[in-house]
Amino acid sequence: MDDAIDPRIGRRYRIAVRLILYPLALGLIVVAWHHRPGGSEARASDYVAWSGVTAQGQDIRVSTADGVITSLSTHVAEPCSDGSTFTLDWAPPKRWLVQTGHTVQGGYSGPGHAYDGTPVLYYERIQAYVGEYVTGTITAKVDSGTAHCRSGPVTFSMAPLT
Repeated sequence: MDDAIDPRIGRRYRIAVRLILYPLALGLIVVAWHHRPGGSEARASDYVAWSGVTAQGQDIRVSTADGVITSLSTHVAEPCSDGSTFTLDWAPPKRWLVQTGHTVQGGYSGPGHAYDGTPVLYYERIQAYVGEYVTGTITAKVDSGTAHCRSGPVTFSMAPLT
């Protein structure tokens, strides 16, 4: 019986192994998590701000992340049937833009209010291409009870800001 292993030694050995391996495994998980792809470091380097002018002479700005449009803002002048001009300040929410590869389409149509509170129906559309430059066309219409305003196709082109 002198050759039998004391059960306390086996228990101490298992505890020692747990005290070493568990913190080591946790440390490896933290290191792997920190170096996973798609972290904030990758996003920051893929952000591009674009600037250009529409065919109407209005400034247009776009931001992209990984080649996907994240924001857009411009003004679109719409001559109206009553001789006035409606100027749309357009900054569509990202959810209105659908991008498949380099092609972007989207917009909005439905009820709204003019700046003076008059009820109107809006129709705003964009078709664009994101590549070496961002190019495309915006079309806008506003109908109120008395006037019909149409921009027609307004082309634009933008280059990345340096």
